Amino acid sequence: MMLVNILNKKWIKKLENKFKDRSVFSKQDFIKELSKKDSCSKEIINIVYDRVFNYLPKSVEKNMCPNDNIIDDYDIDEEDLEDLLVQIFKNLKVSFPKKKE
Repeated sequence: MMLVNILNKKWIKKLENKFKDRSVFSKQDFIKELSKKDSCSKEIINIVYDRVFNYLPKSVEKNMCPNDNIIDDYDIDEEDLEDLLVQIFKNLKVSFPKKKE
């Protein structure tokens, strides 16, 4: 448990240092900017934004930028990314393929 806390604090500090001098995007600006760049619906961008926003520590969550790469810029590990994607798919009511027995 102590190791997890130490690693979590290091991750938070790394993100804080990385994003400390950034301009802040509102959620609306983020969605508007990204929907212009990609042919993705605002509904999908909104859901992804909410899920990633909730994943990030409070000290950096307002520094999300439309140009960010969520894996590289936020250091999201594969397991957490998988959890985020499952949550996003559930919000979008996307059905998952059944596992073959």
